[in-house]
Amino acid sequence: MSAFTMRGILLALTVALVEPSFSGSKTYRYKYEGVILTGLPEKGLARAGLKVHCKVEISEVAQKTYLLKILNPEIQEYNGIWPKAPFYPASKLTQALASQLTQPIKFQYRNGQNGIAGICEASYVIQEDRKANQIIVTKSKDLNNCDEKIKMDIGMAYSHTCSNCRKIRKNSRGTAAYTYILKPTDAGTLIIQATSQEVHQLTPFNEMTGAAITEARQKLVLEDAKLVHITVPEQELKNRGSIQYQFASEILQTPIQLFKTRSPETQIKEVLQQLVQNNQQQVQSDAPSKFLQLTQLLRACTHENIEGIWRQYEKTQQYRRWILDTLPAAATPTTFRFISQRIMKRDLTDGEAIQTLVTAMHLVQTNHQIMQMAAELVFDRANLKCPVLRKHAVLAYGSMVNRYCAETLNCREEALKPLHDFANDAISTAHEEETVLALKALGNAGQPSSIKRIQKCLPGFSSGASQLPVKIQADAVMALRNIAKKEPGKVQELTMQLFMDRQLHSEVRMVASMVLLETRPPMALVAMLAEALLKETSLQVASFTYSHMKALTRSTAPENHALSAACNVAVKLLSHPLMAGAAANIHIINNAASILPSAVVMKFQAYILTATADPLEIGLHTEGLQEALMQNQEHMDQVPSDGKIQQIMKMLSGWKSVPSEKTLASAYIKLFGQEISFSRLDKKTIQEVLQAVREPVERQTVIKRVVNQLERGAAAQLSKPLLVAEVRRILPTCIGLPMEMSLYVSAVTTADINVQAHITPSPTNDFNVAQLLNSNIVLHTDVTPSIAMHTIAVMGINTHVIQTGVELHAKARTTVPMKFTAKIDLKENNFKIESEPCQQETEVMSLSAQAFAVSRNVEDLDAAKKTPLLPEEAMRDILSEQFNSGAEDSNERERAGKFARPSAETMSQELMNSGEHQSRRGSHATRSACAKAKNFGFEVCFEGKSKNVAFLRDSPLYKIIGQHNCKIALKPSHSSGATVEKIELELQTGNKAASKITRVVAMHGLAEADEMKGNILKKLNKLLTVDGETQIQKNPEIFEYRFRSHRDMAKFLGDSTPPIFAFVARAVRSDGLQQGYQVAAYTDNRVSRPRVQLLATEISEKSRWQVCADAILPSNYKAMAIMRWGEECQDYKVAVSAVTGRLASHPSLQIKAQWSRIPQAAKKTQKILAEYVPGAAFMLGFSQKEQRNPSKQFKIILAVTSPNTIDAVIKAPKITLFKQAVQIPVQIPMEPSDAERRSSGLASIMNEIPFLIEEATKTKCVAQENKFITFDDVKFSYQMPGGCYHILAQDCRSKVRFMVMLKQASMSKNLRAVNAKIYNKDIDILPTTKGSVRLLINNNEIPLSQLPFTDSSGAIHIKRADEGVSVSAQQCGLDYLYFDGKTVQVKVTSEMRGKTCGLCGQNDGERRKEFHMPDGRQAKSPNSFAHSWVVPGKNCNGGCKLLRNHVELGKTVFLAGEQSKCYSTEPVLKCAAGCLPTETAPVTVGFHCLPAGTVINAGDYGSFAEKNEDMEETVVAHTQCSCQADQCTDM
Repeated sequence: MSAFTMRGILLALTVALVEPSFSGSKTYRYKYEGVILTGLPEKGLARAGLKVHCKVEISEVAQKTYLLKILNPEIQEYNGIWPKAPFYPASKLTQALASQLTQPIKFQYRNGQNGIAGICEASYVIQEDRKANQIIVTKSKDLNNCDEKIKMDIGMAYSHTCSNCRKIRKNSRGTAAYTYILKPTDAGTLIIQATSQEVHQLTPFNEMTGAAITEARQKLVLEDAKLVHITVPEQELKNRGSIQYQFASEILQTPIQLFKTRSPETQIKEVLQQLVQNNQQQVQSDAPSKFLQLTQLLRACTHENIEGIWRQYEKTQQYRRWILDTLPAAATPTTFRFISQRIMKRDLTDGEAIQTLVTAMHLVQTNHQIMQMAAELVFDRANLKCPVLRKHAVLAYGSMVNRYCAETLNCREEALKPLHDFANDAISTAHEEETVLALKALGNAGQPSSIKRIQKCLPGFSSGASQLPVKIQADAVMALRNIAKKEPGKVQELTMQLFMDRQLHSEVRMVASMVLLETRPPMALVAMLAEALLKETSLQVASFTYSHMKALTRSTAPENHALSAACNVAVKLLSHPLMAGAAANIHIINNAASILPSAVVMKFQAYILTATADPLEIGLHTEGLQEALMQNQEHMDQVPSDGKIQQIMKMLSGWKSVPSEKTLASAYIKLFGQEISFSRLDKKTIQEVLQAVREPVERQTVIKRVVNQLERGAAAQLSKPLLVAEVRRILPTCIGLPMEMSLYVSAVTTADINVQAHITPSPTNDFNVAQLLNSNIVLHTDVTPSIAMHTIAVMGINTHVIQTGVELHAKARTTVPMKFTAKIDLKENNFKIESEPCQQETEVMSLSAQAFAVSRNVEDLDAAKKTPLLPEEAMRDILSEQFNSGAEDSNERERAGKFARPSAETMSQELMNSGEHQSRRGSHATRSACAKAKNFGFEVCFEGKSKNVAFLRDSPLYKIIGQHNCKIALKPSHSSGATVEKIELELQTGNKAASKITRVVAMHGLAEADEMKGNILKKLNKLLTVDGETQIQKNPEIFEYRFRSHRDMAKFLGDSTPPIFAFVARAVRSDGLQQGYQVAAYTDNRVSRPRVQLLATEISEKSRWQVCADAILPSNYKAMAIMRWGEECQDYKVAVSAVTGRLASHPSLQIKAQWSRIPQAAKKTQKILAEYVPGAAFMLGFSQKEQRNPSKQFKIILAVTSPNTIDAVIKAPKITLFKQAVQIPVQIPMEPSDAERRSSGLASIMNEIPFLIEEATKTKCVAQENKFITFDDVKFSYQMPGGCYHILAQDCRSKVRFMVMLKQASMSKNLRAVNAKIYNKDIDILPTTKGSVRLLINNNEIPLSQLPFTDSSGAIHIKRADEGVSVSAQQCGLDYLYFDGKTVQVKVTSEMRGKTCGLCGQNDGERRKEFHMPDGRQAKSPNSFAHSWVVPGKNCNGGCKLLRNHVELGKTVFLAGEQSKCYSTEPVLKCAAGCLPTETAPVTVGFHCLPAGTVINAGDYGSFAEKNEDMEETVVAHTQCSCQADQCTDM
C-alpha cells in the first residue's frame, strides 16, 4: 500500500475512534469527510486544500479486533477565493489510489491509543444528554505541549530550542479538538458521530499580529447498521504498528515542486541543458527554480543514474560544473557516495574537490554507513593529499558527527573514534597545527565524550598542557562551546576552574569566562564569578569579565533573560569600578603587553520560530602582529646567545622562558556554530610571497600563464548555483497528511567574462612582476556579472502525490553589464577608462514578491493551480467604485461575508474590530522616479508597485502578503543636442596633472578675481612645462573664523603650484564637444601650515555649478576644513574643525561641524535622525540633557582618560549626550614624542603613528639604592644582599639577547655595580669613590674619553650621558641602559612587551601580578620575589656566598588531623657551607607537609619543588655571610 494511503486516510479514520463496541453480527456503515485548508483566516482571500469523503464499513472479527473497509473514496481539491470557490474533483488521483484505499484494514484497540501526533497534553469534558440518550465526550489537545511529539526538522541541526522564545514570542502554535457522540446499547457503547478540528498557525512575527493557518477537519457519522458480517480477506496483511505517524518519502520530497521521477536521468539531461544554454551570458530569473528542480531529480536518482550522467558530461566543462555544484545540494547518501568515489579515483581537481566534498559533508543526510564512508575518506592521507582539502574535510567531519548525534538517539562511538584517534596522535606528537585542527574538529562535533581529549590541552587538567602555546590552550577552551549545549554543567565546572586559576595566561582565563557566560550559568555561579572578581589580581581579566557581565545586564535576547537578571545582581556586588563597554556579541580580548587586541570575536545570533542559532561568527587573533609592525630593522635572531648568559640561566631555580609567537595573525569563520575554515599568517608565508614577486616569471608558472593568456585574450563563462537554505519542519495532521512549514533559498550567479590585454613593451621571457610597473597596459574588458535569488516560504500539505498550501515567492535578480577599456600607464601616472554610453534600457535590479495558494497532484500536473492570495477583484481602485445605498451595501456585505472563523489566538482581535468597517480593497502604492545624468546621456529609474492585505490587519505579515514589484533600470537619456558617443574617466597624478584640466573658472567675490581672470594662462605657462595649453581654476577665500588673522586664507594654491592630481569624467558627443566634470587637488606641504584645496566643476562653459573644499593645519594643535557647493560655490556651506586640548586634566580632541546653509534634503534627514538619537543613545548607555546648543552646530569632545578608555561628550542643537569610561578596543599611545618629532604637529601624524605606537609601548625600570620601580610602575623596597648579582632585567625568551644584572658594590652599601651581557659583549659599569663610573668591555677597560663606542656589528652603542654612561642595543630589545653609580634606568623596546623578566618585572601591564619568579610562579612577598632573582654562588670561594636550598620548617604542625613536618616548595637563600649569616631577612614561602613520622633526607628536599602547597609560613633567609678564613678566601 502507498504511504499516502496508510499514513493518510486510514490512520485518520482509526484515530477518530474511542473505545468502540460493535456487535459481532453486524456491519456498521459510516459516512466520512475530511477537509484541510491553508491560508489566512479572513474570507475573501485565496486558500488551497483538499477534501476526502467516502463510506466506511466496520465490523468486529474478534474480541477488540475490527475490520475496516473503505467504499467509494473520492478526493477533491480546493484552490480559489474562500469561501466562494467550490471544491473540484481530482478524478485521476482518486482513480490511481482507489485500489489501495479500498483494501481492508484490521486494527485493534487496547487501553487507549497514543494520538497520531504523539503524547500531548489533553483535557476532557463529558456531558450526558438523557433526553437523546447520548453521551458527548469533548477532548482538546495542546500540540505545543507534547512529551513525545512526532515531528521532523530538516536543516535545523545546528539550532537549539529557546524555551523563553516560546513564552515571549509565540510564532507557531497548534491545537486540536475532538467531539464524540456516543449512544449506550445493550452490547456497549456505540459511536454515532465523531468530529475533530485541528489548527496550526505560523507567523515570522508575533502571533497576536496575525498568522497564516492550516485548518484540518474531519467528521464520521453513523448511517446504518446491517446484519451482514464482513469476511476477513485471505491475503496476508502487513503489520503497520500503532497509529502514530511515521515519516517516509515526504522527507525527500521538496514542497515547492512536484513531478514524476520515473525516468530521472532523461529529465536531468533536459534541465541541465536548459541551465547551461540559458545562463551563459546572463542569469535568467528562473535559474534558481531550475536548480532546485535539478536538485530534486538528483535525489530521486540511483547510483547508476548519476554514473551515466557523469560519464556523458565529465569532459564538457560547463555541464561538469553544474553537476558538481548540484550534487552536494542533493544531500543524499547516493550522491555522497558518488562524490567520495570521484575523489578517491582522482577524477576531480583540488579546487573541485574542496568545494564539492566539503559542501556535501555539511549537507548530506547522516547515518552509520555515511559516517563510516566519510571517516575512511577523510582520515586516510592517501585519499586527501591536498593540505587545504584535508583541513576543511576534517572540520566538516566534526560537523557531520554533530548532526549525526543530534539526529540519532544512540550516537555510536564509532563515529567519534576517528576524531579521537586523530586528536590523540596530534597531541602525543606535539604537532601544533594538527593539534589546533583536532581541537577545532572536536569543537564542531560538540560531544561530551570528547572532553577527556580536550582536557589534555587544558592547563591544570594535564601535566603537559601548561607547556603548550597559549593559542592552543585558548582553542581548547573554545572547543567546549558546542559541548556546553549538551552538558552545560560539566563545561561550567571546567571553565570556572580555569578562570579561578590565576597562574594561567590572562587570555586563557578571559576565553574561559566568555565560554562560561555563554553557558548561561545559574545565579549562584554568576555570584561566585563576581566574588572572584573582587579578589582578581589581573586587571585585564577583571576588566574583560566585568565588561561582559555588564553588557549582559542590558541584553534583551529572550534566551538571556535569567542570565541578564543574574548578571545585574552580580554587578551590584562588585565594590570597585572596573572598565565596562564591551558588547554582548563582540568580545574584545585585550593584552596589556600590546596596544592591539590579542583577539576579537564577533558573533551574530538569529531567532527562527522557537529556536535560536548563531548564523555567523568571525574570530581574529593577532598574536605577533604588533611585533611585526614595529620591527623596522633586522634582528639578530640567527646569532647565538652568549654562553655566559646560558650559564646564569641554569643557576636560576626552575627558570622558564616566555614562549615565542610564530604566528603573526590567525582568523576563523563559523557558520551556525560550526567552524568551516581557519587560516594562519606567519613570517614564512610572507617571505614566500615576497620571494615569488621578486623571482623571474619562468619560476612563476601561474603568473606567466595568466599574462600570456591575457595577451592572447581570455574568455570565460562562469556559473555557480547555491542552495543557501533548506529549513523544514514536518508535522502530522489529524486527517493523517503531513503538514510542512519550509523555507527555501536558492541562488545562481553567472559571469560572462572577455578580457584581452596589450602590454607595451611586450613582456620578455625573463621579466618579473615588478617590471609591469614600467609598462603601458591596455585592457579591453567585457564583463557581465549577474545573480538571481529565489526565496520560497511554504505552509501546507506535502506528499509525493499531492501538494496543497500557501507559498510566498520572493525573487531578486541583478545584472551589471560592464564593457570598457582600461589604460594603465604607471610610469606616467595615468589611469583611464573608456566606455560606450547607454544605448538601450538595461534592467540592473529587479525584486518581486507574491503569495499564492497552490495545488498540485502528480496524476494531473497540467491541472495544477496557482492563485494569488490577494485576488485581483480585491485590489480595485476606489475611484472605479460606485456609491451604493445602504440596502445594496448590506446585501453586498452579506454576499461577500465578513470574516471566516479565525483561530483561537486571533478571535479576540476580530471581536474587538467587529464594529469597524473593513474595506474589501487591498492597500496598494505605486512609486516611480528617475535621476538623470544629463552630461553622460543616461538616467537611473526606479519603479515600484506594492499591493497587500494590510486593509484587514495592520501588521507586518499582512503587509508582506500580496504582490510587490520594483526594479531599477539604466535608460538612455537623449537631449535635444548631439548624442553621447563615448564616456571617459581619467586620473592623472604627478607633474602632468595640470594638462588634464580643460576649463578655466574665475571665482567671483575675491578682490583679485578680475585681475586673475586675465592673467591665469600666463601663470600656468610659467608654472608648467607640459604639452598643450593648460588652465587652472582659482579658489576663493574659504575660512571666515575668529582666526582670520592668517593672511593667506584667500590664496589660491593654483597660483603658485600645479595640482597633485586631476580627475576628469567626461562624455564625448557626436559634435565633438565634451561635457562632464573635472576635479583638481592642490597641496602646500610647508611644514608649518600644510594645506589642501580641492575644486570640482562642470566642463561646460555655461554651467556655474562648483564644489570648493579647503583644509589647513593653522597650528600644531588645530585642523580646519570648509566645503562650499552650488552656483559658484555660494549656495551651501559646511565647516569642520578639529582641535586638540584638554578636558579637565585629560588630553582631548574636539571635532566641531558648523553650517550656514544646507540642502533641504539634508535638513529632512537631520530631523529624522534627531528623533532616533535619544533612544539610540540610551541603549548605548549615554546620559542626556536637554540644552539649547547652537542650532547650526554639532560638536564632539573625546577625552582620553586611560590608554583603553575615553570620555565622550556630544552636543547637538537641542540635546547634550555624555558618557564616561567608554572602552575602546585598542590602546591609545599617550606618551608624547620628543620635541623634534612634535615640531611637525598634526601634519605628520600619519607618519608618526608607528613611532607613537612604539613609544607608547616602551617602558622604563628604575633602581636607586633600595627603591625599585618596575616596567609596570610597581614600586617596592628591597635591601640587596652584599656581593651577589641580581637579574634586573633580561630578555626572557628562549633565545636570550640581553641581560642586565645589578649588585651592591663592595665599597659602599649605597653604591651599585652593573653588568650587561649583550650578544657576545660582557659590559661592566662600576662606581668609583670619586663619584664617576668605570667602563669595562669583556674585562678590558675603556676610558670614558673614548666614547661614544660602537661594536663591530653595529648593534651596541655606548655613550656618555649626564653623570654616567648609556648603553643602547635596540636590535636586541634594549632601548637604553643608563647608570651613574647610584641610579640604574633600563628602557626596553616595544617588542619586549610581555617578554622580560627579573626585578623589573614582565612588562605585561599586569600590575597585580608583578612578582613572577623564574619558574613562573607568583612570589608571596617582595623579598621572596627579589631573592628568587639572585644569581647564587657555587660555594664560599666567590663574591656571592649565598646558595638556594629547600628547607624544613623546623617545627611540627597539626594539619589534616595529624602532626606533620613541612618542607618548602621553593628554595630559600642560605649561606654556603663554612659560612655563618651576619644579616637575615624574613621571606614568605609555601610548604608541603607529610606525616611527622616520615623520614626525608636533606638531599631530597629539592623534590618538593613540584609538590602542592599545604600552607604558607614566614622563615628566615640569609642576606649576608661571614666565612672562616681558613676555609674560604675571597677572590
